[in-house]
Formats: sequence, C-alpha cells, structure tokens
Amino acid sequence: MKILTLTIVLLFSSLSLFSQTTAKGAAAPGPEDMSVVALDNADWSFYADDDNRTFYVDFEKINVNLSDVVIKNKNGKIVFKDDVVELPVNAIYELNFDELGIGDYTVELRSYTKIIRKDISIK
Repeated sequence: MKILTLTIVLLFSSLSLFSQTTAKGAAAPGPEDMSVVALDNADWSFYADDDNRTFYVDFEKINVNLSDVVIKNKNGKIVFKDDVVELPVNAIYELNFDELGIGDYTVELRSYTKIIRKDISIK
C-alpha cells in the first residue's frame, strides 16, 4: 500500500512539473495580459552612466526573472529587443543607446507576468 501511495504521489508530482515546463515553452503572454510597473528615478535597479548614453539594469534588485528587454521609440515602435531568459538572476545588463541616437525611449523589462517600464531621454 505504501509503495502504491508513493507511486501515485510521484506520478502527480512529475505531471505537475511537466505541465509547468511545457507552460514555460508556450508563447509569452501579450502586454495586455500583464501588469505594468513604472520605475521611479530613485530606483537603483536601473541607472545610467555619467553621459546618460549607457544604462545598466541590475537583475538582482528587480526580484523578477526577466524574459526579454525591449526598447521602444516615442512612437511605440520596437527599436531593440533582446531575450534575457538565460542570463543569471544576479547579472547587470548593459543598454547602450549610441546606435539609437537622440530621442525619447521607453525601456520595458518583461517577465512572464509583468512589464517594468522606464521612460528615458537621450540627449
């Protein structure tokens, strides 16, 4: 009886793990399915260098496993997108705006459940 109970528990546990794994492989939810959080200027998880052309994102301070980083121009067009799922949770991610030029941008740090937004201006 104990072996049967243990087998059933292990079977349901492995099915649960399998369903979570396959759900991760599914398409990421669209922005309309996610909660949106805006970063304020005092948040040190997102900061700039002295000339404000390179920004750094401290993944460890965000406390969310990110799926991708998106930069949109002021018209909402995606001008940069990078898949960051494989990066470690304690990474510091660098965004260099030299190639994008002067203008207003929105940086979106996306997880599977929410979007963290930061509006920036490059001069």
